[in-house]
Amino acid sequence: MGHLILDKFQIPIVFLTAYSDQETFDKASLAEPMGFINKPIKDSDLNYALQLAVKRYEPKPLQEKMASIEQDLTKSHNAIFIKDKGQLNKIEIKDILWIEAMDNYT
Repeated sequence: MGHLILDKFQIPIVFLTAYSDQETFDKASLAEPMGFINKPIKDSDLNYALQLAVKRYEPKPLQEKMASIEQDLTKSHNAIFIKDKGQLNKIEIKDILWIEAMDNYT
């Protein structure tokens, strides 16, 4: 299940479990979690694990996408890049039907 979350949402994962056997750990490891905590959970353990997960997390696809965009910017004169919800999207100029401007926004 963890690998599905990672694939779909690209968010850090910390497993909380009552099982400390090797098989459970091995299965959890497949999701590349940022942490693995056994129950009973102490507040401080959970707090520290979550802080480390957030601090260490840097989505690889975003890094790869930014590198791809940089390459496109240097060789593309037929497209523009639009920022939407924190992501840059490449729009081919031939696909633009109209552009509307309002103050600082287009």
